[in-house]
Amino acid sequence: MIQGWTFIAGALFRKAAGIDLLHVPFKSVPEAISAVIRGDAHMYFSPTNMAREQSEGGKVNVLGVVTAARVPELSNVPTFKETGVDYVYDAWFGLMAPAGVPKDIIAKVNRDVVAILQSPEMKAKLAAQALVASPDTPEQFDMIIKDDTARMTEIWKGFKD
Repeated sequence: MIQGWTFIAGALFRKAAGIDLLHVPFKSVPEAISAVIRGDAHMYFSPTNMAREQSEGGKVNVLGVVTAARVPELSNVPTFKETGVDYVYDAWFGLMAPAGVPKDIIAKVNRDVVAILQSPEMKAKLAAQALVASPDTPEQFDMIIKDDTARMTEIWKGFKD
């Protein structure tokens, strides 16, 4: 797995499934997927678009998705919850600004970004990467960050790699 969300996804899966996995760091997604294709690694938590490409090419088997609901681009692939593992890990991306930026500027940037995310062109670009926009207000995004930080802090307490 590479650094970041894929490491977290694997570590949380290991904990939820009650199994022991060896973390093998890779420098990039293509390097990790190539290792699975060659048989050098047994599994990898891949971004959906990469998993879809390699699955359609017959190079890997996609066993499950980490989201709460099935992914439209991989509609035949069950969620891990559907397979009996109580595991969901939805990653998110967000836009941030330095503290102290005036609220009216934050509000304008938010309106502009929401408009872009709701445009048909952007929806198509995101869908091609198996991503779905979920635009929020700055206050809602702040709560997501706080809630996720608290949840992840609690999960990682006592976690041993």
